[in-house]
Amino acid sequence: MEIKFTKIEKFNAAELAVWLSSDSWPYFLGSTPTKDEVLKRIEDGDFFGDGELNFWILDKQEKPMGLIEIYQLDDLAPMFSIRLKSDMRGKGIGIPVLEWLTRYIFENYPDKRRIEGQTREDNVPMRKLFNKCGYVKEAYYRMASPTENGERVASIAYGILREDWLTGQVTPVNWKTDSFFDGDVS
Repeated sequence: MEIKFTKIEKFNAAELAVWLSSDSWPYFLGSTPTKDEVLKRIEDGDFFGDGELNFWILDKQEKPMGLIEIYQLDDLAPMFSIRLKSDMRGKGIGIPVLEWLTRYIFENYPDKRRIEGQTREDNVPMRKLFNKCGYVKEAYYRMASPTENGERVASIAYGILREDWLTGQVTPVNWKTDSFFDGDVS
């Protein structure tokens, strides 16, 4: 499948709001936003604030099939989220999207040493995608992500180092380096 990427500018806010309100995003709080809710978020500084970039993921007809949000670009480790339309999920699009996003950040922001993404523990497809693209599980935040029904699930952070990206290596987290460690960590 041919995939293209194009930056979303603030003057595209209405188009972004219509697109986000046209589908359901099960692993995001506010999984079925309305156009007005998205416009309010934009008005309040989401999506187009300092250190934020957004890109459409386009099909060969240049129709948006996904969204990349990059934020905290002014920090040491930028973060991101990826949303694919429900009819595009499970079709193998995630790997080229995450590879493009990783390359984009490291090639355009030479001061960035690492990139981080987080997802809920129940978002198994995203967790598999992180692993396939060389991202390493670095943190497990228990009961950190609220769900639509008011419960909480763990949030899991994955990161990739510039050095690992450049070499194609994966440097695992060594959880057993603490001198007080006396148990098994999986």
